[in-house]
Order: sequence, then C-alpha cells, then structure tokens
Amino acid sequence: MTVGIYIITNPNNHTYIGSSKNIERRFKQYKALSCKTQKAIYASLVKYGYDNHTFQIICVCPEDKLLWHEQYYVDNFQPELNIAKIVGRPDIKSGSEHYKWKGGICSNKKAYNKQYKQTEEYKTKQKAYREIDKNKTKKNKHNKAYMKEYSKSDEYKTRRKIYMKQYQQNEEYKLYQKAYREKKKAEKTSGLIPA
Repeated sequence: MTVGIYIITNPNNHTYIGSSKNIERRFKQYKALSCKTQKAIYASLVKYGYDNHTFQIICVCPEDKLLWHEQYYVDNFQPELNIAKIVGRPDIKSGSEHYKWKGGICSNKKAYNKQYKQTEEYKTKQKAYREIDKNKTKKNKHNKAYMKEYSKSDEYKTRRKIYMKQYQQNEEYKLYQKAYREKKKAEKTSGLIPA
C-alpha cells in the first residue's frame, strides 16, 4: 500500500496527475474503468485502452501532505488530463486569485472557505451581491405599487377587455369551457352538487 502521487501518460503524451492513500488499489480502479467522475482520464482510458497508458509513482509522501504535493506537481507538470487545476476543488477549472495569498494549499474545502472569507475579494463580492438584492427588492416594491395603481386605470380595463375577448375566441379556451361545463353537469347529476 503506497501513499503518494502518481502520473498517467496516454499514447499522445498527455498526462494526468493524481494522489491516493493506496496507489495500487487506485491503478486497479483505472483498469476496471471505475473513474467516470474523472472525465478526461476516463475518456482516454476508453479510447486507447488501459494497456496503452503508462502508470508511474512519482512521489511517496505522508498522508497529511498528499494535497500539497499533488498541487506542486500539477503546477509544475501542467497535465492536460487534469480538468481541475486546483487540487481538491473540482469546481475551479484553472488558476485563481484565491490561492495566491495562501502560499500553499488548504487540506480541505472547509479550511479553504474559512480563509477565503477573510479576503478583500470575498468582501467586495458580498457587498456587490447585497447591493443587487437591495435593488431587486426596491424594484419589486415599486412594481407592486405601480401595478396596484395601473389596475384601477381605464387603460388597463380597456386592454383587459380586448385581451379577454380575443382569448375567448381561442380554440383552447372553448375546449376548456366545454370540459368544465360537462364536469359540472356530471357532478350535478351524481348528486355531488345540490340542484
């Protein structure tokens, strides 16, 4: 059972870098194609076959340093088959400002979020989101007040009358009305509605 970093190279010399607490077991998973979530390496294994890829262990390290070492190799090798360029963050596809102030890599998402929330970037974004929400609320209140006033106007009543007249000539409306009348008639005859 080897704990460390490995590299996979396909026939086009495209590489994938990963880390595992048990590299031998991970290689067996690749052989069985149990890696559908790792889309690029999965597609490569399906296209060229497991035997046409080379699997190498490039670093053996303690378990608590796995992510740090993996990030180091991803940064230096620039592997084409790694979709996420930030280790442990599959949602971040390429290098981000978030990671420059750390001088390292967080061991988990919780630690990352805790540190990121202290940055100016996060505070600026939150301030912008609050402004957008405030403006939306103001707009909605304004729209409700406007619609209340507008619904009392003659223009609204005239438009509604024209719209209803056109809608009542619609085939869909006629079918709906027919079905509704039949339903009421059936309910009346079955005694559900008093005559």
